[in-house]
Amino acid sequence: MITAEQRAEKEAFTEAFIAEVMAAIQGAYLVAIENGMTLEKAAQEMDVTPEELEDIIWGRRGLELRTVAELAFVLGFEIHLEVVPMEDVNKPLISPK
Repeated sequence: MITAEQRAEKEAFTEAFIAEVMAAIQGAYLVAIENGMTLEKAAQEMDVTPEELEDIIWGRRGLELRTVAELAFVLGFEIHLEVVPMEDVNKPLISPK
């Protein structure tokens, strides 16, 4: 079982990651719009309504990893993700064996 402090740290880490992903998606969307993409065209390519796509982009709807990948592709962007060990090796809540 984790402590309240560990739970708070885990939540803060998760929220920071989600915020970073959302900022990247929103930035990609704005660049795509500047380059001629329309909300309607992007929505059509994602097989959602323009309203649903706006909800996804602006965080009013839960975001799945598959949706992030599909949206990046439709907007003409690649995703580069690197998962690296935390600087504090004693930080993991579950220690590797």
